[in-house]
Amino acid sequence: MEQDERAPLGHWPEGVSSPEIGIRLGRALAAERKRVVVATDMARSSRMMCEALIAGLLSQGADVVDGGIAPEPAVAYAARKGDCAVFVKEEGPQSRYVVFNQDGSPFTKEQVRHTETSLGGTAAPDYAGIGNRLEYGRAAEEYADHLESELGKTYKSPTAIDCRCGTAALVAPRIIGSNVISIDGHPDRGRRSAEDPLDADGLSNLIDIVKAEDGYIGAGFDRSGSRAVMIDEEGRIITRFEAAAMVVSHLRPKKIVASADTSSLVENACAEAEYLIASCDAGSVAEKMVREGADIGICEEGLMYRGLPSPDPFRTASILSEIAYSDSLNRMCLAMPVHYWREESLSLGEDLAAFTRGMTEILNEMQAVRVSAADGWRVDLEGGWFLIRKPADGRVQVLAESTDKAYLVGLMEAASDLVRASSHHQ
Repeated sequence: MEQDERAPLGHWPEGVSSPEIGIRLGRALAAERKRVVVATDMARSSRMMCEALIAGLLSQGADVVDGGIAPEPAVAYAARKGDCAVFVKEEGPQSRYVVFNQDGSPFTKEQVRHTETSLGGTAAPDYAGIGNRLEYGRAAEEYADHLESELGKTYKSPTAIDCRCGTAALVAPRIIGSNVISIDGHPDRGRRSAEDPLDADGLSNLIDIVKAEDGYIGAGFDRSGSRAVMIDEEGRIITRFEAAAMVVSHLRPKKIVASADTSSLVENACAEAEYLIASCDAGSVAEKMVREGADIGICEEGLMYRGLPSPDPFRTASILSEIAYSDSLNRMCLAMPVHYWREESLSLGEDLAAFTRGMTEILNEMQAVRVSAADGWRVDLEGGWFLIRKPADGRVQVLAESTDKAYLVGLMEAASDLVRASSHHQ
């Protein structure tokens, strides 16, 4: 049987969950891999899409290790049991696939594009060559065992946890400490309403508990165990950059890889560490983290740690709970300098190649403290930085940060002038 199919990796076309997509993705992965770990969150659509993926893998001759129900970092950890791992997670009304390499790092953009391309007429085996399905089902338990071993026995602050009846409930109460108040701490396979966002409104019940209990902090997880938001002793939501700054200050890593849009707040918290910049997607940060032997990776999806280069909200929450035992997270956050942000979208001319050449040549002549070409062009100056992302659809996004509002305005003007000059570069 000749195949000439694409295997979309991410959202389904027009918002429709289609088992056929899972079958094609399974065949695409199995074309280059012989053993694949799979697991899902609690959503009903996730299990359906997982079975379709398994069918595609088996039909192409790959063996499948079924890890059962687990949070996302547990699936990344279980990837070492095969050649890669696939986590099927809900996102809005549908589910989608997240693929991890054998070392637990997320697929990079290049790997995703490669997987989505045509199989080039790969012949599927006959029924004698169908792969085997191995029931494993302990991904969450083994990941929790791993975290307990890595983190050791440390004192932790009393913590209120909201697991939203998702797979986070399989790990969070066990990892974060013995003095825990748990909301929705039992995984629920039934029908579920749309998931509330991880903000002040969506976490209002958790915030109320933290405010009512002296000395408590809070940790709110999404249903798939992919993200967490921390709440300080006063019921204030801690930003991802504040959380990252506290973690790196506590752990004192020797080398860090951060996405190009990471606040200087983090770099200033680890002045003695070697600080490297990567593109803004988790796969690129993880790839550079492994290549450079870094201790910590930072991206929008969360913090990554040596040994498991994938966003790990459970380890982060546990570390912050340990920090809160001996100090106040609220006090530490209030002591941090305020960083101001601005973002704009600017239009370009039609010649994108000329724009890229212009950006490169002009930046080579600038007297900047540091210039990085990760995910576009980031320019660090004495009083702040700006990031000009690579063009898309005839426009570029410009992001700037500074501790001084007036300087921030100047940064945005400088970035805009640079974009205009590069657009007319000859």
